Amino acid sequence: MIIANIYYCAFNNKNVCYTNRIKRKLENFSDEDYLVLIGDPSAIGIVCAAAAAKNNGRFKLLKWDRREKLYVPIQIDLFYKGESDDY
Repeated sequence: MIIANIYYCAFNNKNVCYTNRIKRKLENFSDEDYLVLIGDPSAIGIVCAAAAAKNNGRFKLLKWDRREKLYVPIQIDLFYKGESDDY
């Protein structure tokens, strides 16, 4: 399991992107890992893109369910070629 605290804003005051820092944190990302997405939407997008790039378009995340008060696992496969109603 990778615990990468990427809570820092994805961009600094000069809009210089911290994508290299995020990529380093996720360099060992695999099918065994989950993302918990909170914070800056631009950072979330970069984290998802970096995780997918490291793992052949696949990543898993944990989505908070307010009603049930628990995390629900979600699997994303950007290159999935099945029928549209398979998911």
